[in-house]
Amino acid sequence: MRVSGDLVSSNQGNDTLVGGAGNDTLHGGQGTDTADYLGAQGDVRVNLSITGSQSVGASLGSDTLISIENLSGSRFIDILIGSADANMIAGHEGDDRISGLAGNDILQGGLGNDTLTGGLGNDTMDGGAGIDWVSFMGESRAARLDLSLTGPQATGHGLDAIRNIENIHGGAGNDLLLGNAGTNLIRGGNGADTIQGGQGYDLLEGNAGNDILHGGLGNDTLNGGAGIDWVSFMGESRAARLDLSVTGPQATGHGVDAIRNIENIHGGAGNDLLLGNAGANLIRGGNGADNIQGKQGYDLLEGNAGNDILNGGLGNDTTDGGVGIDWVSFMGESRAARLDLSVTGPQATGHGVDVIRKIENIHGGGGNDLLLGNAGANLIRGGNGADNIQGRQGYDLLEGNAGNDSLNGGFGNDTLVGGVGNDRITGGIGTDTFVFMKGFDHDVILDFQDNIDTIRLLDFGVANFAQARTYATASGSDVLFDFGDGDILRVYNTTINALGNDLLFV
Repeated sequence: MRVSGDLVSSNQGNDTLVGGAGNDTLHGGQGTDTADYLGAQGDVRVNLSITGSQSVGASLGSDTLISIENLSGSRFIDILIGSADANMIAGHEGDDRISGLAGNDILQGGLGNDTLTGGLGNDTMDGGAGIDWVSFMGESRAARLDLSLTGPQATGHGLDAIRNIENIHGGAGNDLLLGNAGTNLIRGGNGADTIQGGQGYDLLEGNAGNDILHGGLGNDTLNGGAGIDWVSFMGESRAARLDLSVTGPQATGHGVDAIRNIENIHGGAGNDLLLGNAGANLIRGGNGADNIQGKQGYDLLEGNAGNDILNGGLGNDTTDGGVGIDWVSFMGESRAARLDLSVTGPQATGHGVDVIRKIENIHGGGGNDLLLGNAGANLIRGGNGADNIQGRQGYDLLEGNAGNDSLNGGFGNDTLVGGVGNDRITGGIGTDTFVFMKGFDHDVILDFQDNIDTIRLLDFGVANFAQARTYATASGSDVLFDFGDGDILRVYNTTINALGNDLLFV
């Protein structure tokens, strides 16, 4: 039954009541009744939880609503609020704000860009046409909402069904907010929120709190806001590339994304390249072979699973390789580095006072580095400077690379490769292998042990001892191999014949 007038009362079932202009009293009586403002010529604001007179706007005066369960808004921009009962509220046209409060409510945005707040209870929220929001603003309890689910889902505020919703605004709790395959704007609240965009071109905003943002596929913008915030690639199998110092769009392997106000990164299952900025960053790899660089700032770098490369950069950093065979790298650095893998506490590395844990290998930089292994098996590779590399215990592989380097294997069966430059090489105790190749310049082996150590001569076109000895001469108590083009190998305290069974050519 549809009833209109200034004093509108009905006791005849499920009625629709229209007050019109003036100060009206709408009394629904028995049944499920609707206050209808569809004919209003402007914005209306109606709150079913108010029992007294209320100004509804649109020059309609002040209405008193009694025993009204449902609301029908205008064609303009309305604020429609339910009660503790089960309400059906329809916004129709306009950019409406609709709140169900408690009760099992049905909220319908209709046309326009609407904001729907279900409140407590098992609610159905349908945004209709337009770009519509579900909002948990003003709520202290945690919310969980997945826009890809159209059926009922436990949101922490009830068992709610969400349809035709593009955007979410979180509340004050630690919310879990997930988008869908469309374009979503998902905004956290004051809690420590986890926000995932899914597919689509998404805008994720953490707002206050320490938030985790996961853009997913698509060209996304992620803004952490206040707090210590994360970008996460957890659950992703494809490789990610992210540089926190870049504020404009960057190709991340998951889209062309823009990152703002983010301090920390968590990698995925791919072989990720994760780079920090000038601030203090916590960068955590995933299951792949990750390359993690802290740059400046006091950073914590964690490789997690996989064979990772960690470069703290400047600042007092903590580097933890985790599971796998992991590297500390000084590549790209011009200043000298000093690193001792046997030291687990803070040590002055020349790039800060750093802590190194669960690291097996080292790669030097452009300076004159001092690189020392531990009791395990280490691969230590120098850079372009005049490096001092010591393997200590364990079966180590030491590579000088460019520069005039000093290599010492220490204890264990080590392999020593001087590389380009004039290198001085000591095998130490154990069965060691010395490698000399074309283009290595002038190397000296200081402690060769006959019938224990071996020398591998590579890329010189020699295949046996008879050919090799044509390049050898005795020089005092030493043997000198001169292969031409500046490639000279001196072996201390041995003879040409003694080397007969100690040379390898592959």
